[in-house]
Amino acid sequence: MPETFLTLVNGTEYCSTYVRVASFYTPACKRCDGSGKFSYNNSLKSDRCFLCEGARYTTNVAFTHEEATENARARAVAKDKRDTKAKAKRQTEWVEGQAKRDADALAHEARVEAQKTEKAAWGHLPGTVGDKVKVTGTVSIATNLDTQYGTSRLIAIDTADKQTVKMFTTAGWCWDVARGDTLTIQATIKEFGEWEGKAETLLLRPKSV
Repeated sequence: MPETFLTLVNGTEYCSTYVRVASFYTPACKRCDGSGKFSYNNSLKSDRCFLCEGARYTTNVAFTHEEATENARARAVAKDKRDTKAKAKRQTEWVEGQAKRDADALAHEARVEAQKTEKAAWGHLPGTVGDKVKVTGTVSIATNLDTQYGTSRLIAIDTADKQTVKMFTTAGWCWDVARGDTLTIQATIKEFGEWEGKAETLLLRPKSV
C-alpha cells in the first residue's frame, strides 16, 4: 500500500506519497498516487493506470525510510518556495495593475458623467400637446419595426437646438429616409417624454416638406 509522508513547512502541510518495494521506498506514480489503478476511460474495460502500467511507481529510485522522509521534506521545502514565489509574483502583478484599474475606473466615471451632462443639455420642442410644428434636423434613427398592424418606420431627428423628435409612420416618403439625412417635417406634438435620460418629443402624422 502507498505510504504518505507529511511535512509541515511555514505552517503549510505538504503530502508526499511513496510506494514500498521490499524494504525500500520509491516515489509513487503521480497519476494513480501509488494505487496502480486509474479509471480514466471506461471503454477500455480496465482501471489499470496507463502511466505506471499498474506498477504503482515510474522511477527506479530507492530510499530507506529515513531517506524517504528527508526526500519528502526536501520536496515540501521546494514546493513551498515555488508557491511563495508564485504568490509574491501574483501580488506584485496585482499591485502594479491596480493603478491601471483605478485609471480605467476614473475614465469610465468621467465618460458616464459626460454622457449625463450631454443628455441633460437636450430639451423638448417648444409648445404644448396638439400644437402643429415644423422641424428641421439630422436623422439619427431610421429603422423598420414589425407591429401587429404591419411594418412601421421609426424616425428620430436631432435639431441644431439640441431637441430630439421621434415619430412612427408608414407614409410613402419615410422608406427612403436614411440615417444622416437632413429632413424637414411638419407634424403634431403627441407627447413629451424621455429616453435614457435624454428629453424627446413624440410627433403624430408627420409630413415631409
